[in-house]
Amino acid sequence: MNSQQDPVEDTTSLAARLEDLQFLLKRKYRLFIDKVAIYPTERWIGFLVLASLYAVRIYFKEGYSVITYLLGLFFLNQVMLYLAPLEDPDDLEFGGEDGESILPMREQDEYKGFQRKLQELELWKLLMQGVLLCMFLTLFDFFAFPMHWPLLVFYFLMMTTFLCRYKIEHMIRYRYIPFDFGKKSYGKRKFGGK
Repeated sequence: MNSQQDPVEDTTSLAARLEDLQFLLKRKYRLFIDKVAIYPTERWIGFLVLASLYAVRIYFKEGYSVITYLLGLFFLNQVMLYLAPLEDPDDLEFGGEDGESILPMREQDEYKGFQRKLQELELWKLLMQGVLLCMFLTLFDFFAFPMHWPLLVFYFLMMTTFLCRYKIEHMIRYRYIPFDFGKKSYGKRKFGGK
């Protein structure tokens, strides 16, 4: 009795199994994110521990300066997106969708609350993914490009200075503060009592 299976069936069943595995992994990842979303302090402590492990690994391996530089630029870009409002007033001046801004543009405009372009949980996820990817890349000596690292540090500091200066000027020009400190806080109102 010769029982040979059809190769088309094998690839179809393999594709179906891979699709099921992908769905299962996505669901487990989403469940993990939902569980840790309510613990912001613990999440950021975990990130700092992982970033510190990466820094120690780079220090002892004495290489991977290009990967670390690119990780720093990625961090800088994500932080700038975190500090940016959802709708940039500069974009609205040059033909935005509806011409109505989230940020107040005049004194009589109502402030609708600061909405970020990148939410805190998304920022944490992206930074964690970046560190994990760079840790994975440091497993391969192929990515240890010979580079004069002080030049990269200088260039990174120049980029950081330029972008922070631009972001602060943008905040001053459109009068928004993406943080809670420095804003007026009012006492809690008690309803139905003295």
